[in-house]
Amino acid sequence: VTHIEAVLEKVPSGSAVQESTRELTIGDSQDPEELIESLVAQGFSRVEFVERPGDLALRGGILDVFPFNGDYPLRMEFFGDEIESIREFDIHTQRSVSRRKNARLVPDLNNIGQEAGQPVSLFDYLPETTILVRQNDAVLKEHVVEAFNTVSALAAESERTDILVSDLLIPPDEIVRHFAARTGINFGSFQGTSDRSVDFKSVPQPAFNSSISQLRQKLTENHNQDLKTTILCDTSGQEGRIHDLLEDDLDWLDVTLKRDSLHEGFEMPSMGIAVY
Repeated sequence: VTHIEAVLEKVPSGSAVQESTRELTIGDSQDPEELIESLVAQGFSRVEFVERPGDLALRGGILDVFPFNGDYPLRMEFFGDEIESIREFDIHTQRSVSRRKNARLVPDLNNIGQEAGQPVSLFDYLPETTILVRQNDAVLKEHVVEAFNTVSALAAESERTDILVSDLLIPPDEIVRHFAARTGINFGSFQGTSDRSVDFKSVPQPAFNSSISQLRQKLTENHNQDLKTTILCDTSGQEGRIHDLLEDDLDWLDVTLKRDSLHEGFEMPSMGIAVY
């Protein structure tokens, strides 16, 4: 999942990322200070305590590294130059989250320079069979041009002459070609031309205004129209309250309660479902 500004940006090639990635395994012989030096050269910052991606800290024989590509920092314990253990930990509690046999440290992608080769399009990472799912395709293509022109105008005003827009961004017409070359699923009202389309005939859920009687009335209508209703609850407490309020109606109205989140409810009569 990404946004159009990220798609516009060129990225380091897969081979450049692979060459810059450090693979460490328990039992490896690695001087901690040399490792720190190489990681700092790749965009990591040496700090007292790791707090965010890109931080690293050495205390005695323990090296903490917060990778750019992970949810948790890694703690590597050394005995001399030998890696004895690798584990993920929580920065707030300092407790271990999981034990690892190896660590993969990907550098800051913005820190991989031109010497690593020409940057490429994000599409170069995707197989030709990739299905692209896009929201409001026609508006999206307009936004591509607008974003590209904005950056081009800023570059023209800049005093730097060593960086070209073509080194940083993919031209809009190239992005459109990538869109056209792959199978796409386009959602929304603002679409380009297509030889095939699907109308799900869905409608937003009605407003219940926190009224259980209005909800019960709607559930009854759904049942009479052969719609199977699912009510999503953000918390177990909410699920319990709704269950208590609708306990006598859940079974015969064919209503299912689930703990999950949804931005906005909908009804899809053609599929026989309603989700609130």
